[in-house]
Amino acid sequence: MPFLSANSYLGIIKEAAGSPGTLPTTGTPSWIPVSTPQITPQQMFLRDEAFRGSPTTVYDQVQGVRHDEVEFKSYLYADTFPVLAQSILGGADTVTGSTAYTHTIKVLNSASTGSQPPTYSILDFDGANYFTTTASQATRSP
Repeated sequence: MPFLSANSYLGIIKEAAGSPGTLPTTGTPSWIPVSTPQITPQQMFLRDEAFRGSPTTVYDQVQGVRHDEVEFKSYLYADTFPVLAQSILGGADTVTGSTAYTHTIKVLNSASTGSQPPTYSILDFDGANYFTTTASQATRSP
């Protein structure tokens, strides 16, 4: 039975530093209602152009590296925007205040990690199916 896209939720949780690809054992994901989640696998095929005794240029294609792209559309929510900003900028989220909270997120500029943003696990639940994408990093759209 198909579900409406309004029933789809996307969870984002930061993975532990130094262990990309493993779901964290502590913490809870930030759940965002999304309208159009899309997971697209990007498979690279390598051409086998080795010389053989046949007048053919390509003999086969072998699977190479693969990565998946996750895209979604959502409204901007005040409680999940800092998580999305931190996934792009990479710096730590410093929260100050007692009644009115202020978030300060800086650009990660570290010589030891190469200034790479942290990795996240993306959890997609549409009411019937549950998908997990680990070791995800945010990029900008073209």
